[in-house]
Amino acid sequence: MNFLPAFLLPLGVLLTLTARSQPNTYSYASYGSRLTQCEVITDKYNRVATKCINFRNDNTTLETIRLGSGFFADSVWHDGVVDLDGTGKPFTCKISYNLNPVEILCYLEAEKKQVSITPASFIINGTRFISYTAPAFGKNHRKYFTVLADGETRLLQHYSVKPESPPFELKTFYSSWFMPVNTYYIQQGNNPPVEVQLTKRSISRALGQPVAEGTAKEARKTLTADEAVAFLKGMMAVK
Repeated sequence: MNFLPAFLLPLGVLLTLTARSQPNTYSYASYGSRLTQCEVITDKYNRVATKCINFRNDNTTLETIRLGSGFFADSVWHDGVVDLDGTGKPFTCKISYNLNPVEILCYLEAEKKQVSITPASFIINGTRFISYTAPAFGKNHRKYFTVLADGETRLLQHYSVKPESPPFELKTFYSSWFMPVNTYYIQQGNNPPVEVQLTKRSISRALGQPVAEGTAKEARKTLTADEAVAFLKGMMAVK
């Protein structure tokens, strides 16, 4: 799956609630335009892309196509489960998880509208996201993580995106490209998550333990997520 951003909301964005029985676009209003609608498509070259149509105040439209998807997975909406306050009383709704800026929408079928939510946790496509708030996380002080290794000490993964110029050979077709960025954290108990690299050295230091035995090259070698989970579990077993 690709985890890429669809679009960057301009300053002063006001989310528009729209009524539709089968939502398939992400809509917002901004200065200088009546409405912008974005959807994730597969273009004629079979590449995932995000198409946005800007309906401007002068009754003209502007279409942009950006390489990649700005939402979790290659679709705007997914069947999901939401736990708003962490009380263990989840409910189902269609969820849209926009990665940049972070915005989570829930489509309420009975009311035929989209609403912005900040849930304690939610599930999309079998992937569970939990939230954690801390001043170090920026403006909204909230990030969403998937749990790769659970327990008293957790290995967490955070999905985000970074806007980039498209590869030279694709500039004719796309206005920009959004590169996926996966960031990893160690969380011990209820302490704030600490960012780590997927190396034995970085994980060991985050745990306040001696760097794992072996050569310096081995300690700095980048691990896969599965290897990092196995390494963390091994350290916890001998702690």
